Amino acid sequence: MQTLTACLKKLITAAVIMTAAVSLPCSATDSLSLTNVETAWLAEHPVIRFAIDPDNAPVEWINRKEQERGMSFDMLRLLEQRLGIQFKRIESESWAESMQMIQNREVDILPAFRRAMEWQRQLLFSRPWFKLPGVILSEQKYQTLEELEGKKVAVVHGHIWDDLVSQISDKLIMIRASDSHQCLDMAVRGGADAMVGDIASVTWILNRSGVTHLRIRPVEGQSLDLTVAVRDDWPMFQKILNKALDSISQDELDAIEENWIQLIEPAFWKDPYFQIITLFI
Repeated sequence: MQTLTACLKKLITAAVIMTAAVSLPCSATDSLSLTNVETAWLAEHPVIRFAIDPDNAPVEWINRKEQERGMSFDMLRLLEQRLGIQFKRIESESWAESMQMIQNREVDILPAFRRAMEWQRQLLFSRPWFKLPGVILSEQKYQTLEELEGKKVAVVHGHIWDDLVSQISDKLIMIRASDSHQCLDMAVRGGADAMVGDIASVTWILNRSGVTHLRIRPVEGQSLDLTVAVRDDWPMFQKILNKALDSISQDELDAIEENWIQLIEPAFWKDPYFQIITLFI
């Protein structure tokens, strides 16, 4: 168990962007060193609207009981405590719809945005608050994206891995699916040679599926940063968010990690890489 515990610590350290901030009183906005202008801005905007990617467990999703679940909701609760405001979720059916909503300013933020270059001029972004390593899911032992050249690779259409894989190599045969479950189904049934995604999402759907013959391998040098995307006319809130994120303590980050990521004894694959199961309570 000592070995497993040590592995867990290493994985979590690699997966999360840590802050060196000291824990602050939860409701003490004055401890954030907000300016008078920033404090007044918050008073004028007590409710912040947001939308999520409904197919992004364990980062964010709505379960069958219509409960809000995932890491981004834990982070939003911390931000509510810091800033003394309320985040209100506006329903959306897909990530594409959520993206359209923030462009139309029907929502104010997207709490777990996978930052991509093409959005730099259309949205504002907080500093990253979580890092998720990329992985290859396949029956074969592919170690790099270069080894997938000429192979059929499943990615979720419009997601960050679609962009990243497309930029890295034009020699892959890209198959764009509507969601992660469809990508997994392609990999299982042979419709794709591999699936590329992030460690959290891939392990979550894999463990729920009961599939036992696919292997997870890290994509060297490839990861995605989760940030809070902010509507482009709210630079003030971008600055406020960064101050609030800087105030979140190591213990609070650890609590989010422990709530959603747990190391278990390997059951159906013995690969020492990323022996993680993501909780879906």
